[in-house]
Amino acid sequence: MEKEIIRLEHINYTSNGHQIINDVSMSVSEGTTTVITGRAGSGKSSLLKIMASILIPDSGNVCYSPEIRKNFRKKSGFVFSDSALWSNSSIYDNISLPLQVYFPKMNRNEILERIDEVCEIMDFHPDLKLRPADFSEGQQKTISFMRALIHRPDIIFMENPLKSLDFETINRVIKLIGEIKNKKSTLVITTSMPEFTSAFGDVVFTLKDGKI
Repeated sequence: MEKEIIRLEHINYTSNGHQIINDVSMSVSEGTTTVITGRAGSGKSSLLKIMASILIPDSGNVCYSPEIRKNFRKKSGFVFSDSALWSNSSIYDNISLPLQVYFPKMNRNEILERIDEVCEIMDFHPDLKLRPADFSEGQQKTISFMRALIHRPDIIFMENPLKSLDFETINRVIKLIGEIKNKKSTLVITTSMPEFTSAFGDVVFTLKDGKI
């Protein structure tokens, strides 16, 4: 039987006076790929960020299993739709941020080895001294994938992972998601693409006007 690791209970969330999430209850099981789908503005991203403890709901409960609740940030990674890189920091500092925060004793050589690892995974080898503005939108998104993967998280949240990517990078990301899925890692992904949903979703939740 699949083990439940995240459970949302009657979640409500408003922003600027608008109800974004309306009494949503759902759960995520270990080793599964959960896809949250729906039209633009349906509340997918807000729900994902609530699940990842980035946004705080107005009411309701976000429950984590004991092993996930302990050091949740260290055990999770998040790929933002808009990359969310630190504009005034180098690519080295952007990619290595989770390691610097969660593994402060890791030395530079060990960090560089991890960076090489995610560069190989994404088949992209940026100049680590440059800053995000030196890269295209799609390249910045690729770098955000590297940051989300570098600390080898148990659960990965992906907000519209194919947005702003060129055809070649889309294929690379689809291959990556397939490999992560085959390793029985836990994925929670938002998308508006039905083809993506049918290809990867073990469990699918459809949001409409903030409701499932």
